[in-house]
Amino acid sequence: MCADWRSCFVPDSKSKMVFLVLVVLALNVVYIQTLAGTLPERVATHFGFNGEPDGWMTRRGFVIFAIVFPIVISAIMVGIAFGIRNADPSTLKVANAEYWRRPEHFAEATSRIFDFLCIVACVVTMFFGGVWLVVAGAQSKDPPRLNKLALIAVVMPLVVFLALGVTWLNNSFKVLR
Repeated sequence: MCADWRSCFVPDSKSKMVFLVLVVLALNVVYIQTLAGTLPERVATHFGFNGEPDGWMTRRGFVIFAIVFPIVISAIMVGIAFGIRNADPSTLKVANAEYWRRPEHFAEATSRIFDFLCIVACVVTMFFGGVWLVVAGAQSKDPPRLNKLALIAVVMPLVVFLALGVTWLNNSFKVLR
């Protein structure tokens, strides 16, 4: 509850992180709506290892999927983040767990995880934006063909981010205050 009426309008870090996720999701909606104008009515959306299409959707179906899928993934991540905040401290599995499970440190530990999962939700949404761009680019060829190098250029930053991010998060729990 708010200490006074002014404090009710000062967002805490969790509100800011959720707001960030919502902004990235809103930008994704605008991006997909813009991208939709460049797509044919029948969109190749799944490709075999050789880059040839083996799955199709209508443009409308693709646009709906491209908007809804990141929302669902983000909602799951933010939901997990909120769940962790309200979890039993004994379930926290991090370096120096006994320290971080203590009541005076548990809120900070869950805040770190919360922030990290919100950032992951944003990065994954941007990753899918890159995938949609590669899929849209494949439509420019007749027949459509996926540019594997472009896809690798989209996938590798996500892999690097996740590897470095998880390493950073894990290392952040090794430092005791």
